[in-house]
Amino acid sequence: ITIEQKAEKEDGKKLKRVKSVNFEPILGDGYKEVNHENDVERTYTYSYDEQGRVARVEEKIDVSATEKETYTYRFDYHIVGEITVDYHKEDYYVDGTGQKHEDSSDEKYFLTLNEQGNVVKIKKSDDYDHVDTQIGYTADGRLAKVWEETDRDGYSWYKKLYYTDGLLTKGEFWERYGSDSTEIQELPVDRLYPNRYPSNGTNIDFNAFIFELGDDIEEILYQIGLFGKSSDCLMEIGLWDEYDTPYVRIPDYSEPNKVHTYTKKYIKWPGKERVLPMKYEFDGDQFVIKFWYEEPYELWEHKYEDRVGDIKQEPNYPNSPYEFERVTIYDKLLRSEKNTYVYTVVYE
Repeated sequence: ITIEQKAEKEDGKKLKRVKSVNFEPILGDGYKEVNHENDVERTYTYSYDEQGRVARVEEKIDVSATEKETYTYRFDYHIVGEITVDYHKEDYYVDGTGQKHEDSSDEKYFLTLNEQGNVVKIKKSDDYDHVDTQIGYTADGRLAKVWEETDRDGYSWYKKLYYTDGLLTKGEFWERYGSDSTEIQELPVDRLYPNRYPSNGTNIDFNAFIFELGDDIEEILYQIGLFGKSSDCLMEIGLWDEYDTPYVRIPDYSEPNKVHTYTKKYIKWPGKERVLPMKYEFDGDQFVIKFWYEEPYELWEHKYEDRVGDIKQEPNYPNSPYEFERVTIYDKLLRSEKNTYVYTVVYE
């Protein structure tokens, strides 16, 4: 069994080795004001052994100035046909009084490999569900399916990947917990790969940051090549899904014949679906040094009145709230802004 985490391409050319990938969301002021979100920065740092295999991955998350998280994966290749991963998590936050609260935990992952050196099973040392994660591949060694059978709580799931001439074009996400739920993402080849930038020049798969498998060890294994071959080209859509319909709270008014005036800001997206192009920047040797996508939006302000009458919504119930009429005073555009999501690559 060979470890499919090569330092060379199939044609013998050396792969460019990645030292780190930094993800920085640069959120617009209006977006942060409305959604109360911070710019959560995330950095992946890779270390290697003498044979060029990934020996350690450290993922650092700067949630805010007072909250940090670090996840560390250490890879042990000594057993033929298996990789043991020591996983360590530590985090802290500083509360309003200035007191620091720290926490940490450890566990192990046991990875079973096939003859090509790709992971086919993931077992966790302290898995509550006692269900292993399984991985399947296409005939030419590309990641095709990640799944877990029904656990003792009745939950099961899978993620399937589909390719067109070596290019990933479709993802299917299914889960069952009482009822079935399926989500499919699919885009035409020419829209996903208009420039056909090759993806095989580096030892870290940048598509793994775009087509995310999850926030557990699966995403790390996808990045470092232990999930087999990926798409032959770099994906040029950074994000595609539908915008959620914003939740609007309906107030209950217990006093009749009152007028309540509100002024609220909100985000208006350009449409129901967002398909955001990914842009790439290359160095002189045509290696990726930065990739990013932008998410435009408009910041609006809505001023309105809720005019409460004297009729109960449910006349037969004494505690029923009163009916009201909502009247718009104005609804105006304040400014147009954008969020920018940037990945920066550093090589050894």
